[in-house]
Amino acid sequence: MAILEEKLRQIEGQVQLLLRKHEALQKAHAQLQKKSEGAEEKIKEAAEKMEKLQAENLLHKSALQALTEEEKKELEKKLSKYIKTIEQSITLISR
Repeated sequence: MAILEEKLRQIEGQVQLLLRKHEALQKAHAQLQKKSEGAEEKIKEAAEKMEKLQAENLLHKSALQALTEEEKKELEKKLSKYIKTIEQSITLISR
C-alpha cells in the first residue's frame, strides 16, 4: 500500500510540474502573439507608406517629363544647392 501511495505522490508531482510548464508556455505564447501583432501592424504601416511614396515618385517623374530641358537643368541646380545646404547643416550639427 505504501508503494502505491508513493507512486501516486510521484504522479501528482509530475502532473503539477506539467501544469506549471503548461501555464508558462501559455504566457510565453500570449507574449509572442502580442509581439507578432505589433510586427504585423508595423509591416502594414510600412507597406502603406511605401505605396504612398511610390505614388508620389510617379507623380514627380510625370511632372519632370513635362518640363523643358532648360527647366530641368534649373531644377537640378536648385536641388543641388538644397542638397549642399543640407549637407553643410548636417556637418555643423554633427560637430
